[in-house]
Amino acid sequence: MLPNLLEDPELHDRGDPAQTIFMEDEAAVLSFKMGRVFCPPKIASGNPCLEHIKYVILPWFRKFEVVQKEEDGGNKTFASVEELIFAYESGVVNSANLKLAFERALNKILQPVRDYFRGNNEAKALIHAVEQHALRNASARRG
Repeated sequence: MLPNLLEDPELHDRGDPAQTIFMEDEAAVLSFKMGRVFCPPKIASGNPCLEHIKYVILPWFRKFEVVQKEEDGGNKTFASVEELIFAYESGVVNSANLKLAFERALNKILQPVRDYFRGNNEAKALIHAVEQHALRNASARRG
C-alpha cells in the first residue's frame, strides 16, 4: 500500500476531502492538496512523493519529467526511480520542482477521468452519491 502524502500519517483522515486525492479532483483542487504534500528536501527514505512516483507515475509514463529553470540545471527526464533518487538526494532536483512535476503527471493521468465525469450524467450522479455517503459518515463519526 502506498503511504499517504502527509507528514504525519496518524493525522490522515480518509474522510477529509482536503487530505485525499480523488480521481475527479479538478486541477486547482489538486494543486491546493499538493501544496500540503510532505516532500522533505534531499531525503528519499520515507518520502511519499518518491514512493508515488515510483509506483504510479513511472509505470504509467515510463519516464518522469522535471521542469526546472536553467539556473537550476534545466529540465531533467528520468527513466528509473534510482536515477531520480540520486538526483534528488544530491540536490540536482529540489523538493519544489519534484512536487510540481508530480502534480503535472497526476493531472495528465486524471484529465481523462475528469472529462468522463463531466460528460456523463450517470457518472456525475455516482460521484454525488459517493460524496453524500462520505459526508454522512463524517457526520456520524463526529457526533
